[in-house]
Amino acid sequence: MRSSLIAFSFGCVLVAYLPQLTFWYLVVGLTILAAVVVLRWRLAYGWLVGLFGLTLGCCWGVSYGLIGLAELLPKPLERQPLLISGYIVGLPQHRDHGYRFDFKVTHIEVPKQPPGTNDIFMPDKVRLYWYQQQPSLAPGQYWQLLVKLKRPHGFASPGAFDYEGYLLQLGIDATGYVRESQQNQLLGCCQWLTLFDQWRWKLKQHYTQQLSGESLGLLLALLLGDQTAITPNQWDALNKTGTTHLVVVSGLHIGLCAVLGALLASVLVKLQLLPLIVTAREWAIGAGWILATGYALLSGFQLPVQRAWVMLTIGAVAFAGRWQFQPLSYWWVALAFVLLWQPLAVVSAGFWYSFVAVAALLVAFSHRRAVTGVTSLWIKPQWIVWIALLPLFIHWQQVSVWYSPLINLLVIPLLGFVIMPALLVAVLLASFSAFGWTCLKMLNQGLAAGVELLAQLSAGEQTTFALTPLGVLLFALAWLLPAGLPGRSGLIMVGVLVGYFKPEPPSLEAGQFRLTLFDVGQGLGALIETKNHRLIYDTGPQWNPRFSAVGAVIIPFLKQQQINHLDKLIISHADQDHSGGLKELSTAVFIDGLESGTATEIRLAQPVQPCQAGQSWQWDGVVFRYLAGTQGKDRNERSCVLQVMTGNHQLLLTGDISAKQERQLVTQWRQQLKSSVLVAAHHGSYYATSVSFIKQVKPSVVLFSAGYQNRYGHPNKKLVKRLQQSGILTYNTADEGSIQWLFDKAAEPALTMRYRLDYPRYWSQKVSTRLFGRL
Repeated sequence: MRSSLIAFSFGCVLVAYLPQLTFWYLVVGLTILAAVVVLRWRLAYGWLVGLFGLTLGCCWGVSYGLIGLAELLPKPLERQPLLISGYIVGLPQHRDHGYRFDFKVTHIEVPKQPPGTNDIFMPDKVRLYWYQQQPSLAPGQYWQLLVKLKRPHGFASPGAFDYEGYLLQLGIDATGYVRESQQNQLLGCCQWLTLFDQWRWKLKQHYTQQLSGESLGLLLALLLGDQTAITPNQWDALNKTGTTHLVVVSGLHIGLCAVLGALLASVLVKLQLLPLIVTAREWAIGAGWILATGYALLSGFQLPVQRAWVMLTIGAVAFAGRWQFQPLSYWWVALAFVLLWQPLAVVSAGFWYSFVAVAALLVAFSHRRAVTGVTSLWIKPQWIVWIALLPLFIHWQQVSVWYSPLINLLVIPLLGFVIMPALLVAVLLASFSAFGWTCLKMLNQGLAAGVELLAQLSAGEQTTFALTPLGVLLFALAWLLPAGLPGRSGLIMVGVLVGYFKPEPPSLEAGQFRLTLFDVGQGLGALIETKNHRLIYDTGPQWNPRFSAVGAVIIPFLKQQQINHLDKLIISHADQDHSGGLKELSTAVFIDGLESGTATEIRLAQPVQPCQAGQSWQWDGVVFRYLAGTQGKDRNERSCVLQVMTGNHQLLLTGDISAKQERQLVTQWRQQLKSSVLVAAHHGSYYATSVSFIKQVKPSVVLFSAGYQNRYGHPNKKLVKRLQQSGILTYNTADEGSIQWLFDKAAEPALTMRYRLDYPRYWSQKVSTRLFGRL
């Protein structure tokens, strides 16, 4: 049985990392063949059972993927007005300019059904934004809405969160917004379909009215799993100190609730306050499971909670039934059931954190008959878990300050044995007593003070870490040494500390430079690297105080490349889609110099210098020169135009200039405008990248930085066609993801990365599966 569970799990994991699902018929055929063989020989051979488990896991993973892809919005319907009916699920999230909510679609009307679509497969659930004059929304409301939708699309860049895979796990088949229309009507309410969501919504409304302060977001996150009210400063403090997991309801919280429920039942049994209709052991297991399940429902039963609940349920059934398995066999059973529940769980960091942590504890303590003492019960398990998870922390760039394990050593017991019990008791008391509200207010203030202390501890921290081969080697050797060997613990610590040292990133040669054009949506952000220097040109958009391209794309990339210092930051101009997240970037990395075409409009503590036409400097044999900046009536006209040169090859970045400024550049610089690679002005607007400008620049390649299915239609289709007809290669970050080019004075510029093509996942493909014959 264990071999089949391992094989099944491996099959699910294998499919989750495939670039496409074109071989589905082969998987189904192998599964049927393996089943026939196993039944014919009646499980006589272990390898046949393993083969059957492997093919079954692959079949299940492929089936899950095909069904999810089949329900995606058909491409011909993207950005088309659609009239849909359905009801709100989950908690609507109030944003700066409206609501974001998930909508279960029960009916969809297509005014003119384009070819390539059908009535069988249409979006089942969509994520919507309602801006401007939106009404008061609540879970369970049944609406008719006029919407514009597009297929799920996220940032495709090294280190960035896989938003498309996340939406596929959630069953979100499209995203979009509600259009202002008289057709938008509230039709009623689906009470029984969203009973728990309505209960949670009423609790949130009630707590929001009664409580106040910045810490309200922390309380709502712990209680309802709603993190929207946590402030950017609080997130920053939690991220830097490695305590983010404390406010994201997951296995830690579910496990703590289960322990609390079991302890409470044990005490009540000893006090003879519970009837002995079952044994004390069964009371403890049942109470722990019930309390954990209730808390899971209260917190919204989100993806991490679902995984934890499945693991807990398997464990509870095993303990109650007194299954005679090895501890690691329970682990494999739980793993197989989680993947049966969520085959794509393996693409999330939380999945690996949960299972690796549990596996480490089982390996460390399963051979012991009894575990007693404070060290063995609390300190040693945390030490083991931290060491086991260290490679994963570093892989996902989530190791922050060096003392984060010490903080967690103190905070996790506080959360489990003080905050969580006090929160649950206060919530119950608040239902019928003013004293309960007093307790909640005190708890609210305590949470605020705790996060403020974390913010003070993390003030000024700007750290990036990387896993070094020497650190891994020392750590592995120490871990394999006998437990009682003198000096073993010290060698483990040395390995861990060596693993923290940051190695030098792969260096370019003198005369070389590398361009990384980030996939930041409808905006612009680029990194230029020479042998010893780093420069960022624009930082992309910021959509709200909690979400920017800097935090979602640029900082994760810098961490992955072990870059914590910028020699220069250039903001072409102060438009929101070019200068978002400046403060966030300045706290994440050290910035020596900041320059802009709109220097007086940049709001940052660091002084900002204007970029002047003709100003130049040289780094490692690479010449940088401003061709324009600061001159013009509006922001776009004052964009810093930067040319980077090595040998006979040039890169030209033009900000948001229009054809008028392009004509001025042609007049002023003439032949010096020639550039091998051009980053098109204004994301490929119709009013830029003029014919005369292209004739003077003579690029071989034009790059566009634009958002997927953006409302401006960038890049302009006629412009792209004109460039391609002229023999110019074009690349768009919306299609390619982040793009990298390497420039060398002795060779032609080389395309070294197209992220979507180089690191494909089957759900990120924009072509639907052939199984259903759709575009």
